[in-house]
Amino acid sequence: MADEENHPLIADADQTFVSKEALATTRPLGSQHQHNANAIRFAHDLGLASGLTTLGVKLVRIKKGNQSTEHHRHLNDEEFVYILAGRGFARVGDERFEISAGDFLGYRKSGPAHSLENPFEEDLVYLMAGTRCDTDVCDYPDLGLRQFRINGVRYAAKTEDLAEVQPTLVASLDHATINQEQE
Repeated sequence: MADEENHPLIADADQTFVSKEALATTRPLGSQHQHNANAIRFAHDLGLASGLTTLGVKLVRIKKGNQSTEHHRHLNDEEFVYILAGRGFARVGDERFEISAGDFLGYRKSGPAHSLENPFEEDLVYLMAGTRCDTDVCDYPDLGLRQFRINGVRYAAKTEDLAEVQPTLVASLDHATINQEQE
């Protein structure tokens, strides 16, 4: 992956330790969410930098006026957020409440949609971690979107365009027919 090849904290493939000095001298990478232009965050990808393959861990900073992500929920991945500094608001399902340093949020798979925002002057800083399943489905209820991630590639569709599909039973073979075909 391009991110892995150019990640500023990676020294070599066997690295397991990321020092506070490396964090202090490395600029976090900024990213804008693919479905929300106001969801801009700056992060050090500690999981990638330390070689983790099934657990994502990021040290994240959100500036005043920005959101962490589009309001969403994962059907396969689980996540947590631990607030290190600053204040903000968490939205979980239809509830909205203030968060600050020391608060913990756990998001179970198939749980309620969640997102963070920072309306305050001070940056909102948190540690975020979660499972990284090869395949995940992510719902964006405010947008009516369902996104599929399959081996790192993302696809999205309007929820209203999705339909349940079932195979059609066209015939049933009896045991005599199955035995004849095997001979």
